[in-house]
Amino acid sequence: MSQKAITWILFVVNLILMGILIAMLWLPTRVKKGPEEARAYFVRDISALPYWVAQEKGFFDSVGVKLKADEVIRVGDEIAMIRRGTVVLGIGFPWDALIGKADTGLANFRVIYSVFGTPEKPATALVAAKGSGIASLSDLKGKRIGYWQDTRAYLEVPPILVALGVDTAGTRMMALSASEMPTAFADNRCDAMLVYEPLRSLFLSDTENIIVVEDGFLEKHLAPNGRLPVSVIFTAIPNLKLRHESTVRLVKALNMAVDYIKANPEEAKKIARSNLNLPEGAEFTLPEFRRYDEEDYGTIESYVKKLSEMSVILFEPPNLKDLYLRTADIK
Repeated sequence: MSQKAITWILFVVNLILMGILIAMLWLPTRVKKGPEEARAYFVRDISALPYWVAQEKGFFDSVGVKLKADEVIRVGDEIAMIRRGTVVLGIGFPWDALIGKADTGLANFRVIYSVFGTPEKPATALVAAKGSGIASLSDLKGKRIGYWQDTRAYLEVPPILVALGVDTAGTRMMALSASEMPTAFADNRCDAMLVYEPLRSLFLSDTENIIVVEDGFLEKHLAPNGRLPVSVIFTAIPNLKLRHESTVRLVKALNMAVDYIKANPEEAKKIARSNLNLPEGAEFTLPEFRRYDEEDYGTIESYVKKLSEMSVILFEPPNLKDLYLRTADIK
């Protein structure tokens, strides 16, 4: 083979190799990146409404994130999994459950949203069945008081009653699942019950069968200024580091959802009814959703201090200002 032919072949080979190199460098920039994927746990509670709204209105899709959310039947190891970064979000977890389960590791979490009950919109009520012999708090002596098993109400209610001068001799706290609570009186599981929205509104409207012992029970006795931190949507520091992009997109979608709830409360209630299996037309109160950059730290600090005084928590809580997501965290 002549030198000229060899030179020509080498020239062609170099052109081919150059083309391959250009394609390798150029094609990745032209390939559309798929959605970020993330996992979450949610509690089927009214405070999970931002998740359901974001799902139904396509907000997760619009920011490019695919969320796989598993329902929590009873809060257990899920909080530890979020803390480790195995799961990105916890949605609708009771505030006192997060504090209790996180224990001394509370500083590793970051709050995205808090859900509050307020004097104008209480999230809690202490109710009793007609025929139970309960008409006021003083009648709770020796009675069975039901409570949502994922909360720390079994540690909160008795000292509140004692502080109010109620004789609690023989009074028992009965743990109930969310599915057991609507029929707890009919099933003779308890005589009185501490209920949260939307069950609160449903019971308050059933005047034929229900006695309202005290509306806004925890707001009045556990919360400063009547503002009660009820539930929380949260992530953890490892997610902000290892899954930063998916976490940021989830926060954006949830922000869009809460804006929608505030602007369209009746439509939001329809979505809540569907996901909470409530009767069509059932009326209830939407709670107050407050974003990480809208928090009243004094209210949260006073609430946690109260839990500490009541021995609901047995550790020194961290600086709660550090517990909230910062705008810089999601840039």
